[in-house]
Amino acid sequence: MHADLLSSITRTTGSPAGLLDPGVKRLTPDEVAGAYTLLEQVEHLYPGFRLWFARKVVPGCVEGSRAILTTVDERTKEISGIVILKRDLHEQKVCTLFVHPDHTGRGNGARLLAEGLTWLGNSRPVITVGENRYGVFSRLLKMHGFELTSKVHGLYRPDEAEYVFNDFACLHRAATLPSRSELPYAPIGERRNVSANARPHSSSADTTLSGNLNWDAYS
Repeated sequence: MHADLLSSITRTTGSPAGLLDPGVKRLTPDEVAGAYTLLEQVEHLYPGFRLWFARKVVPGCVEGSRAILTTVDERTKEISGIVILKRDLHEQKVCTLFVHPDHTGRGNGARLLAEGLTWLGNSRPVITVGENRYGVFSRLLKMHGFELTSKVHGLYRPDEAEYVFNDFACLHRAATLPSRSELPYAPIGERRNVSANARPHSSSADTTLSGNLNWDAYS
């Protein structure tokens, strides 16, 4: 990535400041591939995850548009939690947030998310959460002010909905959808409210989308 583009990203999304939490470490490009052992536990949740990691995350960490932050178990020195971040001119996103089951309930997720927001330079980045993991993350996301903007069926898995937070461009797309007869692909679906018991706080703009989405889910 050219220096002028990196400079522009920094001006847009905030300076790549050092981490404030000494217990959270940013991996160097040489360390990135070795972190995948922990992420193998996520593969069954997202088809194509390994390929996405190899083709987008690893090169992005080298270029500087992505970062991987980790927490480490003080006793075993093994990675206990990990967050993958994306920061470029078009999007700031928490791509993956995962804590090893043996290390949950110790604040690792909160620490990783807090430091991730610092690196992104954006307190309201996009993040998606599968419906089977929604209960795990809803309290943490609510604590950090994340706003549920849509619920997308079949975004990553055909049999599962994905809750999308802070994707305000998605709300604009939903509000300006063409009529069904004008769509060149399978209908995205009707706008309708996300049920009140499935959202962290009320928003009149909440929508549910389904079907063929014309966007890059694996960003």
